[in-house]
Amino acid sequence: MRLLPIVAALLLGFVGSAMAQSFDTPEAMLTALHAPYLSDEIPENSEIFRSQALNALYEAIDFDPVINGQDWIIADFAIGKIQVDGDTAIARVTFKNFDTANTLDFTLVNEDGWKYDNIVASGGDNEYSLVDVFKDYE
Repeated sequence: MRLLPIVAALLLGFVGSAMAQSFDTPEAMLTALHAPYLSDEIPENSEIFRSQALNALYEAIDFDPVINGQDWIIADFAIGKIQVDGDTAIARVTFKNFDTANTLDFTLVNEDGWKYDNIVASGGDNEYSLVDVFKDYE
């Protein structure tokens, strides 16, 4: 439990610098992406975390796929082992949102820094592939 405040402080440190630059590693992107949720702040400028293709579609949805919901109280946040293959990567993120366990698999692309290109939720209140959600809106 003593580790949680230290991790939260480190995550907050990433937020300020993360908004002004690209992300050199998938872990750095995922850490900066989730930092506002862990500190109970409203995320700003989340477009820097998404691929160009995903940004073109993102306005069509009415929930936040990063946390699998609209509201949040995030706990037990963890980034699992990241599989990097050139300019693509797969990363699993787990957390509880209002005591509901969530497992999200992020597909990442390196487009002048790491960004997410899809999220697949396999646990929580909603199961989805973000790309498939957008196909339904088209």
